[in-house]
Amino acid sequence: MSSDESDYDELDENPPSRLRAPRYYILHPKWRAEELSEWLQSFDAVYSIIRRTAMSRRGAYSHTRQQNGQRVRYSSRTTFVSDLPTSAYDRAWLQARVDVDFAVRPSPSPAPFSFTHDASVYQ
Repeated sequence: MSSDESDYDELDENPPSRLRAPRYYILHPKWRAEELSEWLQSFDAVYSIIRRTAMSRRGAYSHTRQQNGQRVRYSSRTTFVSDLPTSAYDRAWLQARVDVDFAVRPSPSPAPFSFTHDASVYQ
């Protein structure tokens, strides 16, 4: 659900970077809350582990994506997922929308959704 950005442009400017695999930096959607992004990254990690241990040869492996340690990079896409719990949306993004009730339609809930995984997922 996140897009990514490669560092391929760096290859011409920095020849030693040709010796390593390209890095892909996560581009966060502006609409998505940080808690939801972290929750989804756990699914990416579990999928990668399962894929490698199963030794599946069909299809391409997923990119190894990483956070940019200096700053959060945002995607330029304007699309978003509607009908999610209110806590799934970035508060500032949601407050800036004039069409919240019509287009975004956040699901009202008595308590914010808890973006946590059961401990057994990590085992």
